[in-house]
Amino acid sequence: MSDVVSADQIRLGQGTPGPKRRRPGLLRQVLGKGSGRIGMTIVVILVLVAAVGPAIVPADPYQMAVGERLRPPSSAHWFGTDEFGRDILARIVHGSRITLFIGLISVAIGLAVGTPLGLLAGYFGRRVDLVISVVTDIMLAFPNFLLALAIVSALGPSLRNAMIAVGIRTVPLFTRLVRASTIAVREREFVTAARAAGARNVRILSRHIAPNIVAPIIVLASLEFPAAVLVAAGLSFLGLGAQPPSPEWGSMLVGGRLYLRSAPWAINVPGIAIMITVLGFNLLGNALRDTLDPRLRQK
Repeated sequence: MSDVVSADQIRLGQGTPGPKRRRPGLLRQVLGKGSGRIGMTIVVILVLVAAVGPAIVPADPYQMAVGERLRPPSSAHWFGTDEFGRDILARIVHGSRITLFIGLISVAIGLAVGTPLGLLAGYFGRRVDLVISVVTDIMLAFPNFLLALAIVSALGPSLRNAMIAVGIRTVPLFTRLVRASTIAVREREFVTAARAAGARNVRILSRHIAPNIVAPIIVLASLEFPAAVLVAAGLSFLGLGAQPPSPEWGSMLVGGRLYLRSAPWAINVPGIAIMITVLGFNLLGNALRDTLDPRLRQK
């Protein structure tokens, strides 16, 4: 019998199988999607602006010049000036650092508190699960923004308290997600084998369960980042977040709202900056979700 494989056999899937294709990395899979490319581009630009923007735009974002107040965009002030004569471009550039800081700290609080609570509730169940689930359900009963508003009202208006409030708002979201993921993993064969081998609960949670629920946590964090930025901007708009003269974008909206008709650039520029930032992170989060969720992954 000939060992030569015919073209018809290859076409029909017979004969010697070819080498297995390696699955592309996470970054390549994300960038393979249109939403991932657009979102990644926006996020990278935002990070670059926050990192090197202040060196490129040396204007002082706090320097007031009454004679230059509410000047329209020009070669001297690309985005115009605000009601105190401050350069809006410089304030947008410096405010990008605050925006990234708000998102990072807020999501970090949700991760640091919600992840261990969800692990404990999902793994131990019974009374531990009951107590944590009841507290989580109570927090979820409040609308997200109203919960953050109530917390920052109790703590006092400041950027730090706004970040804490937004972070606490995300805790029940991470708790519920991690709890559901832990319940799905805790009965898997490798967890049962580790338990039968005498592994302690701490080791099982840290070495066997936690690494297998990272994907949904990453997706939720990427989607909660823009939500945190939006809620913090809303708190600043109400006077409960960043306080003047901070160049935080939400507080810039407060000053510009009084000049919507006479100087629309004073409110449009920070508003567009918030919109583009939220859009970029949402697109990137959607691409991550489509890539990491096996139910949505395209074959």
